[in-house]
Amino acid sequence: MVFDIKHILKASQVAAVMPAESLPVSKELLQFVDSAKKSTTIALNSGETHELCFTVPESHCKVLDIALAHTNTPVTYVG
Repeated sequence: MVFDIKHILKASQVAAVMPAESLPVSKELLQFVDSAKKSTTIALNSGETHELCFTVPESHCKVLDIALAHTNTPVTYVG
């Protein structure tokens, strides 16, 4: 995720704040490692990302929720 975010931020010429506790981490990963900090590090740096990372202006979050409501697609707001 870190590499994707860096590319998005550079291309958009913006910055981001990503609180570690808001990152989605699977139950399986938490069971596999011995600490929440380690699981966050793996989630940020692993090459096996199975979630789509994208940006949307904060002012459009509600519109995004409405647009995705019928798809049963979970969205995790990170920053």
